[in-house]
Amino acid sequence: MEPFCAVDYSARIQTVRHETNPLYWEIIKAFEVKTGCPVVVNTSFNVRGEPMVCEPADSYRCFHAN
Repeated sequence: MEPFCAVDYSARIQTVRHETNPLYWEIIKAFEVKTGCPVVVNTSFNVRGEPMVCEPADSYRCFHAN
């Protein structure tokens, strides 16, 4: 899953089991049924030294500044 790797090719893979988190597992399963991809990406949108992007205006500013 190269698209999910950091620039140093590392990744923090997390798995979800139905037995331990049935709601989130069902959400991921529904995503797979709709898209054919059983993977979701949970990542922050920020630049080093800046807080995480929380609002649409923050994302616009961050995107255009970098």
